[in-house]
Amino acid sequence: MKQFFQRIQYKGNTNLSFSDLPRLMTQLSKQIPFENTDIMEGRSLFIDAHFLYDKIVKKDVEDSATN
Repeated sequence: MKQFFQRIQYKGNTNLSFSDLPRLMTQLSKQIPFENTDIMEGRSLFIDAHFLYDKIVKKDVEDSATN
């Protein structure tokens, strides 16, 4: 979780409760947008757990995408 919080630049309570969810989701949407441009450009994506982990936690999307 620490790596995830760093990735989304979340500096709030790490012992999460329901009241932390709006702030957490705001940071998630600001830091990790999901782009649909690949689909519009005719490129296909294989989205699996590894791809999502890299995108959300590691930012290593280029190596995870399959064209």
